[in-house]
Amino acid sequence: MSSDKCYLCLRISEEQVIEAVKLLFPKNEQKKVLNIIHSAINQAYKNEPSFFCGKKAKRILGGLIHLIALVNYPEYKITQKDILKAINCSKYTIREGLYDWKWLIYTEKVKIPELKINLSALKEELSHVSTRRI
Repeated sequence: MSSDKCYLCLRISEEQVIEAVKLLFPKNEQKKVLNIIHSAINQAYKNEPSFFCGKKAKRILGGLIHLIALVNYPEYKITQKDILKAINCSKYTIREGLYDWKWLIYTEKVKIPELKINLSALKEELSHVSTRRI
């Protein structure tokens, strides 16, 4: 194991992220999507490192890609089925990952200006949840 890479980088490899984005998004949007993913993962790691504990890379990546697709790129109609084929996981994994990221944004641990999320709608959606899920 190389000491110049962080543990998180080894769990969610750059190649895995790039491959999924190439399969799901048009070429002209791929760089923007990669930047959003990079920003979100870095902020989550800095502000709430325990977010990554016990979670598989596919859950983290699948949920984040699904959130980005829903919020910023609804016109491409990227479904959970498309994502599960791209990263080889289950719908459950993607749904749980999506919920995890929504909760992280709801609790304001991660603020991603490039992610065009409606915070008031998100707060309404998650306001009934009293326990911490992540």
